[in-house]
Amino acid sequence: MSRGGARAWWAVGLFGAHLLQALWFAHLYPESRYDTDLLAYFVYFRNWLAHDTSLQQVSYFVQPKPLLVFTLGPMANVSLAFACSALASATLGSLVYLIGCQAFGPATGLLFSGLLLLDGSKGILTLKSSADLYVACFLFLTVYLAQVGRLGAASVALLLSALVKPVTAPCAVYFLTREDQGTRRWIWAAVPLLALPLTLLSNQVLLGGIHISDQFLREFPTLRDAPAIGPGEVLHFALWTQLIKNRFLSSASWGLVGLILWIAADRRRLTSPLLLIPLLFVGGYLLLSVVAPYMPFFRFYWPLEVWFLGFVAFGIVESARRLASGRQGVQVAVTAVLLCFVTDDYVVHQLSYRDNFALPFEAGMTFVRSAGSVLQQQRRTDQNILAPLTFLPYLMWELPGRAELFLSAEQASVQEAGASPDWVLDVPAIYGSPRAREFVARLVGAGEYTPQLTDGKAALLVRRPRLSTAAPPARRPVIAVAAGARYVGGALASRRRRLDTRPGA
Repeated sequence: MSRGGARAWWAVGLFGAHLLQALWFAHLYPESRYDTDLLAYFVYFRNWLAHDTSLQQVSYFVQPKPLLVFTLGPMANVSLAFACSALASATLGSLVYLIGCQAFGPATGLLFSGLLLLDGSKGILTLKSSADLYVACFLFLTVYLAQVGRLGAASVALLLSALVKPVTAPCAVYFLTREDQGTRRWIWAAVPLLALPLTLLSNQVLLGGIHISDQFLREFPTLRDAPAIGPGEVLHFALWTQLIKNRFLSSASWGLVGLILWIAADRRRLTSPLLLIPLLFVGGYLLLSVVAPYMPFFRFYWPLEVWFLGFVAFGIVESARRLASGRQGVQVAVTAVLLCFVTDDYVVHQLSYRDNFALPFEAGMTFVRSAGSVLQQQRRTDQNILAPLTFLPYLMWELPGRAELFLSAEQASVQEAGASPDWVLDVPAIYGSPRAREFVARLVGAGEYTPQLTDGKAALLVRRPRLSTAAPPARRPVIAVAAGARYVGGALASRRRRLDTRPGA
């Protein structure tokens, strides 16, 4: 079999393996498909069809990603969206193999894709149909197409990436380094920049203003009680906090070794798409921080993590080869030992994510879906609802009512709003800030609300009707009293716990 044929078969096999990884995560965390951002795309598209731009009145709502709003939005089904995301995730697994083969050799390419299978972040981002998964897929497609000389197709792939997140648009600078393309390089560099006016047009039709989405970046750090980062902190967060402290604590040295050895072998690689495009991607976030300081999440820089993983794989393979001095058995043994460091990093990270984020969201989303059924039956369409910011898109999608009737607890805690909402969806483990959790605890503890549904850790409450003094007090059913007592006990216990507000969700 020819080398090209063997690579094609390996690429297909790895596609299947990464597809199975996505299905396995869907089995582990089925509720995570109801991701905040994905449901927001559904709401945006539905409102667009109805010529409704009222989301601009919501204190904070997910920024619209044009490509995802107009592709995943029409599906209006989390399972269909997950199917698309699983295919994108599997494509990424094949792409990193092909890129690794081209840049490092077949063995390293296979290890690169294999290590990506261990990355729990990829499984979670796939399950959530995350914008950062699609950004990574299109960015690595751009790298691969540039490697094989198909620059026109590469510029289109980069355009698609920028239509998800415009921070990837600066990667177009790479095409200007290709002097062998003559004047065509200016065309290839201009194509991805079309994403900028298209994104502004998207803001106009979805929100009624081209700059409306800027307020989301400004308000979000306040709602989360977390600092925004500026230009002086982006590189530190992306390169030190993200890669070394958070993801590759035990194996970062092998990535640095691999990067140095790879460049030292051929200085022309300093202009390689595998080096320039990921670094220009970080530059896009740097430019964003100049225009609008933002609160970072680790998933924002996940494509950079995938890129660095390739150099970790190369550093391990090359170091083992040099240490073995031609002895095949020694090389395999050294590689296996060094791979333990990468495995340890991924296992520790995945366990931390499961305990701090995945399982609390699973439990919270299960309760919210049950609460949604109760609200559909009992809530009047003119009644407002206070809920954690995370669950607002779900409530907007499932329940009728104007956008201003859906209130985030995080925003209410900032404003200390005096009016009491008609309904309160209290999920203490999911609030974006301790201040929001404490605000809702005071609100429901004032005695104005009756639990309609509770699982002991979360509750759906309705405000009691204000009766005249002549009217006899209403008798509450015994079951409601018992449920309320159970919920209050759980709520008091949860107040002693503090929400982990580190970026990384």
